[in-house]
Amino acid sequence: MPDLVACIGGCHIDSTALVGGDVVLGSSNPASVTRQPGGVATNVARTLAALGVDVVLAGMVGGDAAGDALVAGLADEGIRVDGLARVDHPTAEYTAVVDGAGDLVVGVAAMEIYDRLDDSWAESVLPVLAEADIWVLDANPTPVALERLCASRPGLLLGDPVSVAKAHRFVPLLDRFDIVFPDRGELAVLAGGAGPVDELVGSVAARCGVVATLGAEGVVVATPGLEGRFPAIPPAVMVDPTGAGDALLGGWVAGTVQGSDPLRLGLAAASVVVEQRGAVPPDLGERIRPRLQDRRL
Repeated sequence: MPDLVACIGGCHIDSTALVGGDVVLGSSNPASVTRQPGGVATNVARTLAALGVDVVLAGMVGGDAAGDALVAGLADEGIRVDGLARVDHPTAEYTAVVDGAGDLVVGVAAMEIYDRLDDSWAESVLPVLAEADIWVLDANPTPVALERLCASRPGLLLGDPVSVAKAHRFVPLLDRFDIVFPDRGELAVLAGGAGPVDELVGSVAARCGVVATLGAEGVVVATPGLEGRFPAIPPAVMVDPTGAGDALLGGWVAGTVQGSDPLRLGLAAASVVVEQRGAVPPDLGERIRPRLQDRRL
């Protein structure tokens, strides 16, 4: 039986309002609106499920219609949702207003429910998490919950700092992680200051493995058995870079579980994701295969 992976942290609704042209501030703007699951842990879980990995998602959603839709939709994708707590609070939602050029005009986050990802929540999901051999933990839980979860870590613990604002939650816990996956800004927070990427990676690597994601520039890796700079796999067309880092992390974990090259699978997944809007295309597994033949890696 394949290893079970637990993805722990953010689960919310991502809404995108796409305006056909320029956004007129202070006025009503006609737009097309799409809604889909979001959150780092959720995006990674969806990537893993699309690549055929058994995965359980642990987080929190409200007892509202949005929570119902998330739970049902994620279960339909093959994700175990028995780690999702339901509470009497609105499900978290992020709304992005995007203009006709594809640029973000404003983003609005209503995520107060994440304050309830505390030590008591962490204690309640540990029995479910104990079934998994690999944990992917994002920085959305509260610091005390992160401490509790890291203290109960399984065979392999991977971390995603989520954002510059939340990356500081990982700093005192870096020694607990096997590998962390920061972007450029998050890397600076984890390293405790600005500087050349290679130096920042070296600073964090003194405490745990690092896969620093640099967008079109690829990745800088410092993990046991693999070090160096590796190029991105170019997409056929760049549509939306959102979710590329989550896809890379999901592909890395899938490669680890399935005995294939984690880095190659991660870079291929990221290349597919940026070609469309939405974090996880339904045909990810099929579209990823040709990219695995990229011989530059």
